Amino acid sequence: MEAALDPPPMYDAPFYIGSRKLENHVALITSSDSGIGRAVAILFAREGADIAMAYSMSVKMRRRQE
Repeated sequence: MEAALDPPPMYDAPFYIGSRKLENHVALITSSDSGIGRAVAILFAREGADIAMAYSMSVKMRRRQE
């Protein structure tokens, strides 16, 4: 989970202007529950990609929710 990462992933780059190199492409982001997946998704979107995110809850996490 993102909260457990040290140092936290950097995804907030307010002055970054994408080059549109990924325009007309789709990026499938796996492990989107981590901060790394979030950061990649945000930065790919800034480059013009359409984003699809996949998440599969682990058995350990499912047991915690029960």
